[in-house]
Amino acid sequence: MNFKKLFEELKRRNVLKSTLAYLTSSLAILQANAIVLPVIEAPDYVSKLILFLLVLGFPFWVFFSWAYEITEEGVKRTADITPDKSIGKKISNRLSYIILGTLSVTIFLLIMGLVKPDEKTSKQDAENPVEGEITPDKASENKSIAILAFADMSPQKDQEYFSDGISLEILNLMAQVKNLKVISKLSSFAYKGKETTAQEIGNELGVNNILEGSVRKSGNIVRITAQLIDTEDGSHLWSKKYDRQLDDIFAIQDDIAAQVSKELKLKLFGKPLKVKKADPEAYNLYLEGMEEFAKNTRNGTLNAEKLFREGIKIDSSYAPLWFHLGKSISDKLFVYSFENEGSMHEKSQQIIPLFKKSIEVDPSYSKGYAALSRIYWYRFDFKNSDYYHSKAMELDSENVDITFRLSAFGRKTSAEIVDVVKRIMAEDPLDFKLYSLLGDVLFLNNELE
Repeated sequence: MNFKKLFEELKRRNVLKSTLAYLTSSLAILQANAIVLPVIEAPDYVSKLILFLLVLGFPFWVFFSWAYEITEEGVKRTADITPDKSIGKKISNRLSYIILGTLSVTIFLLIMGLVKPDEKTSKQDAENPVEGEITPDKASENKSIAILAFADMSPQKDQEYFSDGISLEILNLMAQVKNLKVISKLSSFAYKGKETTAQEIGNELGVNNILEGSVRKSGNIVRITAQLIDTEDGSHLWSKKYDRQLDDIFAIQDDIAAQVSKELKLKLFGKPLKVKKADPEAYNLYLEGMEEFAKNTRNGTLNAEKLFREGIKIDSSYAPLWFHLGKSISDKLFVYSFENEGSMHEKSQQIIPLFKKSIEVDPSYSKGYAALSRIYWYRFDFKNSDYYHSKAMELDSENVDITFRLSAFGRKTSAEIVDVVKRIMAEDPLDFKLYSLLGDVLFLNNELE
């Protein structure tokens, strides 16, 4: 093959300039999308679709440039055009103008994208700092947060279980952030339906920030709004609205947690915040089951067990379904005594496979290991108890609930347990049971005052 002749032919047919024009135009389109799409809150798939179409169209464009030519009589096959009918030089000049024009537009848009954040932050600092960044002097202080129960804004007001579930999942995600104090559910959700200011919540819970929002669910469409508020002055640090299909709910949770952690200028544990995904219908059943289980009643426990079983039939790969099925059956057998026959050993045999299934489908699910450690301890099987204890602590040593429950089995001294309980109280200051528990431990430690 004569490459010199091929190169000359590519130049004559304007294939090279056509290709360059396509690429510069694509760059301009992508840069414009990067600026416009976030402003109109377009779904994530829009930018991906545009990129896909541009990549898909590239080979067709190159082929068209080689095989066809635009003449004054219209588009014709290049092979059918005689030299006197060709206007290749005119087309070449026009392509040069297109290349220069699109490059200029791309550079202009790039500059706009670079200066826009500063202008936006400046304007918001002066007016309403929504979606602004935390100022450097506050960055070191803003390391505590309470995730309030999101309000149910659905037309029939029948989605409280769903809005509570979303709030709790975001809370669980934020609990993964290193060096961040996250208030537990009992204390955070205590303000549901109350007219309490951000400053009052901050003082009572000892946090610098609160995350509040609302959920509106209709069929398979969900709208979630979330806003991060500074409890010192009540200013809005960040807010966003999401309109998505229900099967995109996990992406929304990820995004909210990531955005909040970014605003607080915190480092993660070396891996991105990601929630385990489930089938949307199974996840909805999981949230309904959690709502029933939280009632702490005999009927609530039975309803929860039924809902968790239904969810597993749809998606057996979602670890929390197996774990909470185990918890509901555990309460049924030991708390509410639905079945009085059988020893503790025999009853626990019904629960162990469920907790084991939770760690089988998700080996990183620390709650499953912690539950197994407790069950084997009660069965006096200390070898297995120690094994699952070490796995739970290895996976989630920052989880004070796991730390306390596992350390309570004679693994720590009374003084060490007091420290653990105080850590829990810092994250759940409104849980009255913790004060009673601390009193019991101090009493046993002979600290009577």
